[in-house]
Amino acid sequence: MTTRSTPGRTCALFLAVWLALVATASAQAPTCEINAANGGGAAATSNVTVKDGELTYDAGYVESWRTHPAKRRPTDEEWQAFESAMSEIDVWDWAPRYATPEGATTLDGTSWRIELRCGERKIVTTGFEAYPSDTDVKAAAKTMSSRFLKFTMALDKLGGGMFVF
Repeated sequence: MTTRSTPGRTCALFLAVWLALVATASAQAPTCEINAANGGGAAATSNVTVKDGELTYDAGYVESWRTHPAKRRPTDEEWQAFESAMSEIDVWDWAPRYATPEGATTLDGTSWRIELRCGERKIVTTGFEAYPSDTDVKAAAKTMSSRFLKFTMALDKLGGGMFVF
């Protein structure tokens, strides 16, 4: 007995396969890879890493006082909110390095480093006693800008509020 394919049967099979592919694609979390550190001098240091969708956070004053790493897997919605926040603060356009103005001397200051990759977009940026300006992402601001603060808040939300960066 031969089974003949009809246009209706072919269309139904195509639709079923397409729906299965869409369901699989939407079930995959839109994760980023993150490696961020903040601290310096006598202040506490914070480290956040995300690899394969799992976020790890640890903090402490010196290596021997570090906390046990806290881990969590952000939800799809948290990833989407994080990626949206990154676009809102123009993180992909930040300068590679922010530093105190020439001539300024700071011996005990705060430094930070962010390595971030979401899909095809990637940024590596650092700062020492300086942050991306609110008016120009390539310019340095001596005080923490709302742009940088929004980055830390987005990272905190991604971590479920379990840490301060």
